[in-house]
Amino acid sequence: MQTIEELMAKYYPTKSIKKTGTFSPGTAGSGTFWEPLFGAKTWSWLNEEKNIFSMLPKEPWGKSGWRVTTTRATATAGIDADADSTIPTAYSPTLLQVSALPKLIAASWKLGEMATFVSSVDDAVELIALHREQRGLDHANDINTMLGVLVETGAAGDNLESIDRVCGSMSEFAGNSGIGTGEGTIYGTNKTAATTFDAQVNHASATDRDLTLTLIDTVLQLVYDAGGVPKVIMTGTESWMRWQQLLEAERRFVDTARIVPTFGGVKGLAPGVEAGFMVATYNGIPIITSQHILDHDTIESIYYLDTDYLKFATAKPTTYSETGAGKDFLNTGYFAYQGLYETMGELRCYRFNTQGKLCDLK
Repeated sequence: MQTIEELMAKYYPTKSIKKTGTFSPGTAGSGTFWEPLFGAKTWSWLNEEKNIFSMLPKEPWGKSGWRVTTTRATATAGIDADADSTIPTAYSPTLLQVSALPKLIAASWKLGEMATFVSSVDDAVELIALHREQRGLDHANDINTMLGVLVETGAAGDNLESIDRVCGSMSEFAGNSGIGTGEGTIYGTNKTAATTFDAQVNHASATDRDLTLTLIDTVLQLVYDAGGVPKVIMTGTESWMRWQQLLEAERRFVDTARIVPTFGGVKGLAPGVEAGFMVATYNGIPIITSQHILDHDTIESIYYLDTDYLKFATAKPTTYSETGAGKDFLNTGYFAYQGLYETMGELRCYRFNTQGKLCDLK
């Protein structure tokens, strides 16, 4: 698969990913059936709502290994243009090969046949439809929770990597006694013991300090100086409220813009088209607040994401399958209806030093 659209076409045969429809038969003799539309609806929530996942560009999985740029190539000085001039010494950036397997994230539900029947006649509530909808929302929430988890919570393990670990540095992790050695490891490299995967981090060794515009601008400058261009800034609602208060006191105002999160990440919107949602911007960069951005201590960290080098590699977009009644009960061994959502992929960073974080705030 060369594009995320090709990958979606494989799993979602319908052209409309928001269309609703009836169930279609599955493999002959299995009794189970496959419904691409409900999985597509949850995939749509993930990619179009205001959340961490929707801010990340999506790409097909491809290979399980990739190269990370850790040091830029040394600049070459000018040479004399005489006829006998020699070709200058060749320089190359430092590339480190890393690998990671996709993570499988799943959410399921199960309802007994008796409970489903009684509810339908006594409460007029269709429990299957209710669970199908709610578990789809839960699945989307689970994915965003993993992406927003703090480093000190623990190593990713079977969960998705988080932007907090991607945007961290050796100095930050060493200054926080709550972060264990294994908790700083990403793609097989321990960030608590090496600066190889360092991002641009302004921290205070786990001692909270007041949020200031100077601190905000300092990290932004560090990212620019490293050759990065942040496409989105992510933080929590409390940090954003403090940020707004600072701007009001300085008689400075943020601009607003309408953005449309797509499979390519944050995209601007042509004037006159009513879609997406309004967000504030700072120096032209959209600021996205999310409930899944957590605070290390008092208020949430601020992340500067250069999504040219930060993507969600998708092995399988969100799919949904469900069992029905009759011979399905014989196959599953339960007098129950069951449904399952699953998404497969992993957060990938191709260049760490163009990501930034401002943390230890109050």
